[in-house]
Amino acid sequence: VLCSTVLAIGQKSTINFNSTGLRLAEGGSSVQLYADSHDWPGVLRVVDDLAEDFGRVTGTRGTVSLLGNGTSPSLNASTTFNVTGKTGFGNSGPGRYDSKGGVIIAGTIGNSSIIDRLVKEGKLDISEVEGNWEAYVSTVVENPIQGVSRAVVIAGE
Repeated sequence: VLCSTVLAIGQKSTINFNSTGLRLAEGGSSVQLYADSHDWPGVLRVVDDLAEDFGRVTGTRGTVSLLGNGTSPSLNASTTFNVTGKTGFGNSGPGRYDSKGGVIIAGTIGNSSIIDRLVKEGKLDISEVEGNWEAYVSTVVENPIQGVSRAVVIAGE
């Protein structure tokens, strides 16, 4: 699976199945997914589901790392576990930057310290989605978090 920019009404495609864009995963490699442990339970659930979906396609499940204040899952992550019946996310925890696959960072504007920091640093422009219900922006960001040179960042309202 490859990534170049975005797919939403009026935006360019993010996912490509040719040799252009940012390589997220291929057979034998896993995508790395990052979210803030304090984000909405639904967001955390989707991130974990996406890791499983990558595994269905590539044969190697994606890794999920929850970042934020501390390394232990927050109430929101615990709520997600209660809903799904899981006891934790696959490979959760910071510092998993050594996979061969690409990186996806997902979160909610105003509820994810990762997303909010990228906006504050000018690395993520949310002007087109700010204040819109169920809107999102998706783009490739350079050096979004320590140890990651490029990532697809998906931020929703």
